[in-house]
Amino acid sequence: MIDFRYHIVSIVAVFLALGLGILMGTTVLDRVAVDALRAQVDNLRSDARESRRDITALRTEVDRQRTFADQVSPWVRHDQLAGKPVVFVSDNGGARWDDSVRDAIAQTGARPVGAMTLTAKWKLDAASARQLQSATAPLGAAMPRDKPDESPDERRQAEDALTTLGSQIFAPEGQALLRELVQSGFVEVADADLQQAWPPAGALVVAFTGPDPGRGTASSSPGWVASLARATATATPTLVVSPGADAGTGDVTILRNLPETPATLVTFDAGSLSFGRLGSVLALESAAAGRGGHFGVERGRRLLPERR
Repeated sequence: MIDFRYHIVSIVAVFLALGLGILMGTTVLDRVAVDALRAQVDNLRSDARESRRDITALRTEVDRQRTFADQVSPWVRHDQLAGKPVVFVSDNGGARWDDSVRDAIAQTGARPVGAMTLTAKWKLDAASARQLQSATAPLGAAMPRDKPDESPDERRQAEDALTTLGSQIFAPEGQALLRELVQSGFVEVADADLQQAWPPAGALVVAFTGPDPGRGTASSSPGWVASLARATATATPTLVVSPGADAGTGDVTILRNLPETPATLVTFDAGSLSFGRLGSVLALESAAAGRGGHFGVERGRRLLPERR
């Protein structure tokens, strides 16, 4: 007959064996896990070193391209636009990249004659919509209408105003409308005297659209620069520049999706990039020569227009 003490000893021995087994197994597993983690860390460190080398190489290449573009630009741009008046247009997008494009155009010998900005009023809340209606009312006969007896909605009214302003930019009707839009706060004009005829006849138009990269400032309203530029291109060579390829809703994209555009309308979607100065000038030259087109980094587009 087995004594009860043997049962106790047996049970204790079993639990001791289980405990020792668990302890030994955990120790072995912990060592395996630690070794695996160390290997992963070593791999990540190696990848990080390779990534840093790649980044350094890319930065060096970008610097070389920027230096090359800056050095070759004066030779390519020399006298291509000399003496031609240029009006700059922007859409209240808070851009800063456009300063270098303006400078590049001026360095060709082109003559900046002022700038106008579409203000945030073009977002057209109820109050600004009424103000726009009041500003355009005196010029009702000059405004395009599919049905003259039909009251347009707010967006159509804005498009009509911009179309009239653009297509008649050198005519008395267009300049009268510009003065009304300035007085009502829809347009701001810099470096120009509206008491005289402005813009001067034959001035080229360069329009900037899109926010400054990294700032994310919203423009006055998508589509307004496209409406104005499409109209100005019927009267004078027009270039529309954005900082980078649009995401499908920008003014450059709107113009590129139109079934037909004037031969004097050109878009360029890489104004903020290292070659943006050179590309913008070549694109404006293409517009002035009546060789309309769409250029830049968007897939399927030519990076720059051909020189002829």
